[in-house]
Amino acid sequence: MSVELTSEGGFIAERPVYFLYHGSWDGGHDVLGAGKPATVWLFAEGCTRKGFEEWLCVQNPSSEEAALEVTYFAGDGPPLTKQWKVPADARLTISVNGDVGPGRDVSARVTSSRPVIVERPMYFDYNGALTGGHDVVGYTPL
Repeated sequence: MSVELTSEGGFIAERPVYFLYHGSWDGGHDVLGAGKPATVWLFAEGCTRKGFEEWLCVQNPSSEEAALEVTYFAGDGPPLTKQWKVPADARLTISVNGDVGPGRDVSARVTSSRPVIVERPMYFDYNGALTGGHDVVGYTPL
């Protein structure tokens, strides 16, 4: 689900999430709302190593379909590009683990034919000793 908030005055919105991921990884994360949709979103950090699950969540507030190009950058090989489509007024969840495979540290660039909003939640079980998750809205270049 995605939500659009508007106000005649200024405000700051955040969205906390508390979870029991896979029935055993518990925790919570919080993310600030995006200021506005954009056609380019950047993520400096990501991980698909054992015990990590990374996602890209894309919200398309447009009345037209958005064509996405997600380019992943890793230190162990050339960039990898995947194509996705987000229907009008809809949300798409992309499994980064599914796109790039296991055991990788990656950054990502999401470009879109229409302005969208992109965030990157990640959930983890670090060596069975630490479980949890975190979330971030992408950076949009000026």
